Amino acid sequence: DDMDDERWYTTSVALPDGDVFTVAGSGGPNTAERFSVDTQQWTKLTGINWQPVSGAAGFESNWWPYLWVAPSGQLFHFGPTEAMNWVNPEGNGQRTSAGISVPNNHYPKHAGVTMYDSGKILIAGGAANTSGGSSKICYTVDLNTNPPTVQQVASMTHARRFSNAVVLPSGEVMIIGGNTSGKKFSDIGTVLTPEIWSPRT
Repeated sequence: DDMDDERWYTTSVALPDGDVFTVAGSGGPNTAERFSVDTQQWTKLTGINWQPVSGAAGFESNWWPYLWVAPSGQLFHFGPTEAMNWVNPEGNGQRTSAGISVPNNHYPKHAGVTMYDSGKILIAGGAANTSGGSSKICYTVDLNTNPPTVQQVASMTHARRFSNAVVLPSGEVMIIGGNTSGKKFSDIGTVLTPEIWSPRT
């Protein structure tokens, strides 16, 4: 089934029951939809107004919001825009403020992001600010506390934007690639040395 809205650079998340939640993107920046694995149909979630997120300060704020399934089964939006939100994909859907935000005016667009443990997310680097450039700032979000705990952790050695974050069997996270220039589709400032982050230290 086609989605209700056309979308480019949307975020889609697999839900615990096998359905798929999708939100934002050019074309449908203020709306969310849910795909049913049982009926193979999309339903627009009219209870979710995404405009405060897609219209927030920062470049490309309507593209690729960071969303992850929390241990509770709800979705958590944790950037790259400043304010963080809980998202309930049930029924007509609902978005509510989590009352917490990205630390230190960081704008982690195109960061390396991964859930390295159950309900624990690492966000590494990204844009230095809303003007672009690259950052070495890292922070974690722990969804196992109420409210979630946001904590800035040790910075990377290299500023990186457009990097990949990979969870290793040890539970550590390897950050690979990216560039220091913050320029799209560019090798200027390419970082060739990986870094490993330890959640224990």
